[in-house]
Amino acid sequence: MNTKGFVFPVVAALMISAPVFAQSSKRITAQHQRQKEKLQARLSRIRGGDTRTAEQVLAEFESDKKLGVLDKDNYFDRAQVYYEQGKLDLAIADATKAIALEKDFPQAFNLRGMMYVSQRNVEKALADFNRAVALQPLRAFYVRNRGDLHFSLMRFNEAWNDYNTAVDLDGTTAENYFKRGNASLRKGDYGAAIVDYDKTLEIRPGFEDAQKNRAIAQQKKGTTPQ
Repeated sequence: MNTKGFVFPVVAALMISAPVFAQSSKRITAQHQRQKEKLQARLSRIRGGDTRTAEQVLAEFESDKKLGVLDKDNYFDRAQVYYEQGKLDLAIADATKAIALEKDFPQAFNLRGMMYVSQRNVEKALADFNRAVALQPLRAFYVRNRGDLHFSLMRFNEAWNDYNTAVDLDGTTAENYFKRGNASLRKGDYGAAIVDYDKTLEIRPGFEDAQKNRAIAQQKKGTTPQ
């Protein structure tokens, strides 16, 4: 009798725990399914670009938070939304969280650097751009962003070096030539500036700023505008 008396509470306890276990199992299954969906969605965005609206990104963040599957990309995506909305403090906080989850996350460093530029925090911006370039040195966009910061600080030699690297990495983007031309113009190398503006207009005909700056370079060099 004593043995049976002890058996029943154990069985009862197992009966009570079973639904809890079932719920936990369902949650784990849901988490795995969601993680698979997120991976597939990211691969799709890599191929075709991100077409989600800001509202969809924010909704996904809250949904994944409830499910317990938040990751670096959730924070990075929301940081981009906040940045576009001008909510810099929130954006920086999310980018920082993304970096905390993945210390070698060049996109997050580059994004946070852009936000620090908006806040005029030059030292932090430069540190983040340097980190982004170090992690992904073949990404022209990151190098060009650092060049923009140097240019804004009137460090034209450093800016020219970064723009030159951007051209080497991506010789099909007009903006790379345009910005290298601007750096050459500010350095007084008018011939080089004209060559870059010509190349800019070859890639992007009708680019008014390139036309205007080429005319300035030609005037200073003493040549006839074309």
